[in-house]
Amino acid sequence: MAREQTGITFRRQRRAITAVARFIGGIAGSVLCGSFVLSVLRDPADIARVAWTEGADLLGAYGGAGLIMLPFIGVFTAYLRRGRREAVTELQATPLGLSMRLASGRTLEIPRAEISGGHQERLGKHQRRVTFTLNRGLETGDQIVLEGPEAELAALSGTLDTVPTEISLSRSGLSVGLSIALISAVVGGYLSSFVFALVEARALDIRVASALTADAWSLALFVACASLTALCLSLLTAARKLRIGLDGIVVDTPLREHFIPAAEIRSTAFSSLGLQIDRKEGRPLRVPAPGCKLETLAAAAESIDQLRNEGTSRTDAPRLKSLVARWREALHAGALSPEGYREPALQPSDLSAALREPSLSLEAKLSSARLLLATEGEPARLEIRRLADKMVLSQNRDMLLEVACEEATEAEPLDTQDTYLENQRQL
Repeated sequence: MAREQTGITFRRQRRAITAVARFIGGIAGSVLCGSFVLSVLRDPADIARVAWTEGADLLGAYGGAGLIMLPFIGVFTAYLRRGRREAVTELQATPLGLSMRLASGRTLEIPRAEISGGHQERLGKHQRRVTFTLNRGLETGDQIVLEGPEAELAALSGTLDTVPTEISLSRSGLSVGLSIALISAVVGGYLSSFVFALVEARALDIRVASALTADAWSLALFVACASLTALCLSLLTAARKLRIGLDGIVVDTPLREHFIPAAEIRSTAFSSLGLQIDRKEGRPLRVPAPGCKLETLAAAAESIDQLRNEGTSRTDAPRLKSLVARWREALHAGALSPEGYREPALQPSDLSAALREPSLSLEAKLSSARLLLATEGEPARLEIRRLADKMVLSQNRDMLLEVACEEATEAEPLDTQDTYLENQRQL
């Protein structure tokens, strides 16, 4: 439904390009300085003299440019990451994607296939923030942020229901960023002084040191060390990304990703330092998020609690598990006739509920999907595809999509399914 004078605001947060732009200069400078430093320290005297004198011009140019440009790049990328706020005059949400007209007259089209996830947060009384994460080429990771009255953003509920919940626990405001810049300057100063002392001692030893070249080396080393320190601190405090789907939670960190099945989640808690996910067995998973907004952490905890309670709040979950398990055992044993393939005790509503039940195994869900397809035919195919889109693990999503593409026959055995699952485990 089109909405005019919506009271909604739009921001485009360019996270992909800013992640590269912020540190490419520091990485390039570290490689440049490192090559000249190693040449002066390790090469013979005649080569070390050339590296000291010729490198001073290049390093001096880098140090001067970096001292001016890197702070400017930091401020500019912070602006790009936050995005410029624009008013939305018209908003449409369809199964094919989102369409909005901005106050500037620009029309923005976002196909559903290019949305990898989304979530919503409470901002205040009857106010909401809805965030969609993009998945398209070089813009992968960029976010579309819409803020406004709950009634006006209700049109987006259907789109949110078709994608996994994806929340970036990124820092907000300038406090954390300024702290990283200050610490980087201090630590970078100490590191550059230590490295420069080694290089200068070698230059004095080969009788090539001069005050002018020493200043150029000192400036370049400071800029490179400070940039490298900022890169390390930014990786340590980088935004953890939560992806919450029907099969569980994936926590993406700079080094690895953690997956917690939905059935293993006991409880969640959050504070200004981050999020904690308690498991029914094993140690809790702590997700640090310094500087993240409390409403974002609250939205993450609420989404996880909804996933955890989806199965436990359904009183017929044990019955569903028992019926699906009995049907699978009978089919494996060949005890069902073709007429009995459609288990009478399992109604289509039971099968749909079984596909959403967190405590059911993947094998049971695949069996339920096959039985639903055999029972309902084509209408079930679309529902299975929708459920597949809500899975966070790609292998789970692919298996459900494969079921949705199968023929809706009554004599579909489980051998093919179990063989496929076994092959996936061995990969």
